[in-house]
Amino acid sequence: MSEPPVSPAEPARIAPEEAARLAEAFRLFNAASAELTEAYGALEKQVASLTEELAQANGELRRQYEEKARLTDRLSTLLNQLPAGVVVVDGNGVIEEANPAALDMVGARPGAGWGASAARLLPADAPAEWDCTGENGQPRRLSMNEAALAGGNARIVLLHDMTRQHALKIAAARNE
Repeated sequence: MSEPPVSPAEPARIAPEEAARLAEAFRLFNAASAELTEAYGALEKQVASLTEELAQANGELRRQYEEKARLTDRLSTLLNQLPAGVVVVDGNGVIEEANPAALDMVGARPGAGWGASAARLLPADAPAEWDCTGENGQPRRLSMNEAALAGGNARIVLLHDMTRQHALKIAAARNE
């Protein structure tokens, strides 16, 4: 049998046990909602704190990057102004870097093989000195030192132009 329809003017009747279960469900829902709201608030605070920490770390990284960029610029300027030739050669004998003095002395160019530039150096009559013809076609007397670079199998080659000192040594020997 079917139950008689409930008229709209008459509120539905709920059994007392059902009302107690609904009240308990509402209480649990409200408690869970309060816990979620509290957890959400804590997460918002944590996100804000982490965002602030990230901003500080990014600011510090930016400052360090700018400082390193300034240092790189200074070292690059210094390297380019040195009267000595500076060549960085990788483990395969390829020139990674060379300053203008190295280019002028032995034609050292980044990307080229060091062997071609080194082949221009001929042993001189003095120990640790080399004769060569510079890029301008003028004879030169050079000293050369090599050192391994830390952190790999690259090396640095330092070239010192001894042409003037050699000429002075020859002139002094003639005057004796």
